[in-house]
Amino acid sequence: MKKYISLIIIFFLCGCSINTYLTIDVLKPAKQPVLEKSADVALITDVFDPPKCGQSYLYENRTVLDTTCRVRLHAEIFMEGVQDIVGDSQFFTDVANVGLLQKNTPLSDILSLTQDDNPDILLVLNDFKMKDETYFVPSIYGGYAVTRGIISTSLLFYDAASQSLIGKKSLIDSVYWISKEISRYEFMNLERGERESILAYLAYEAGKKVATYFFPSWMEVDRVLIVAPGKESLNASEAALAGAWERADYFWEALSKDKNKKKQSAAWFNRAVYQEINEDFETAMDYVRRADALHSRKIHKVYLEVLEERVRMKREFIELKIE
Repeated sequence: MKKYISLIIIFFLCGCSINTYLTIDVLKPAKQPVLEKSADVALITDVFDPPKCGQSYLYENRTVLDTTCRVRLHAEIFMEGVQDIVGDSQFFTDVANVGLLQKNTPLSDILSLTQDDNPDILLVLNDFKMKDETYFVPSIYGGYAVTRGIISTSLLFYDAASQSLIGKKSLIDSVYWISKEISRYEFMNLERGERESILAYLAYEAGKKVATYFFPSWMEVDRVLIVAPGKESLNASEAALAGAWERADYFWEALSKDKNKKKQSAAWFNRAVYQEINEDFETAMDYVRRADALHSRKIHKVYLEVLEERVRMKREFIELKIE
C-alpha cells in the first residue's frame, strides 16, 4: 500500500510516467549442453571418503586442519542440488537420483541398479572436492561473514542403451555463503557452531550451479512496467504485481486507445511484458514496436533485444527436443 501511495504522490507532483519492476522466471539453455535427446536421466554418486581424512581451510587468514570425513556426504548433497535443477527444468521426462554406489562398481552393474527407472542417460559424479575459506567483511554496525567454497567436480555421461561414454566434464567453480549482519564476536564463534551447515549449503548450491552448465535451468529476471499517470495505470500495475495479469491487460487494452500517445505507448509496452510471460515472443515484439511508434523510449530498444534473445533460446529448445 505504501508503494502505491508513493506512486500517487509522484504522479501528483510531476504528472509523469514512472517505472516499476517485477520478477519473472525464464528457462535458460545449458551453457555446455551434453544431453540433447534424452528423456530420462539417472543421477549416480561414485565418490568416497579418502582412507585418511585431513584438509586445511582458512578462517580469517588462519589455517585450520579439519580431520572430519565429509567428502561422500557433500557429494550426495551436491547431487541433490543437481537433481533439483534438472527436475525443475521439466526438460526431461524423469530424473531419478539413484544415490551412492559401492566402490569401483562396473557400468553393467550400474545399469542393473537403475533398470527400474529405465534411464536413457546415466550421469555419474566420480570426483568431488571442496575447499573453503571464511573471512569477515566490516560494516557500519558490525560486519558479515563470507564463506567461499571452491568446488572441483568430474561428471561422466553414459548412454544407457549402448553402454558408451558420451561425455566427460570437469569443472572448478566457486559458490558463496553470506551471513546476516553480525558482530566480530559472533563471527569468531561461527566456525564452531555453524560450519557443518555452511558446508552443506555450499555443496548444495554448487550442485545447482554446475547443473546449469549442462542442463536447462530456470532463473529469475527483472522486467519493467511503465506506469503512466492516472488511476487506470495504477490499477493495472497493481494487478500485474499481484499476478492478476488478465485484469492488468484489461486496463492496458483500454489505455492503448487513450487520446494521449504516451499513455498508449506505455500500455502497449506493458502488454508486451504480458505476452512474454505467455511465451508469445513474436506478439510481444510487435507490441513493443507499436509502443515505440507512438512514443520513442530507449527502453523499447533494450527490451526488443531481450525478446530477440528469448526467441533464440526457444529455437534452441525446439532443436534439442527433436529426436
